[in-house]
Amino acid sequence: MTVIRVKKDTLTALATSALLAIGAQSALAADSPCKGLEKPQCESKDQCTWVDSYKRKDGVQVDGYCRSKGKRKSSSSSGDKS
Repeated sequence: MTVIRVKKDTLTALATSALLAIGAQSALAADSPCKGLEKPQCESKDQCTWVDSYKRKDGVQVDGYCRSKGKRKSSSSSGDKS
């Protein structure tokens, strides 16, 4: 039987990295003020928009959800070439 010995420092570094990755994902998910809102609350916020339910090409039904409208670019950077 082979026993693999892992240094304590390596194990600590791996555990720390995993915890930081989980924390980063939580912070990113919390950035949207629209996430998880029901339709009436979503429609009452200027920065949010409601996406109605729909069926994907593979037949899966996607429920309606609230999402951020995103950042608006200024009109000077719209790419219009006059």
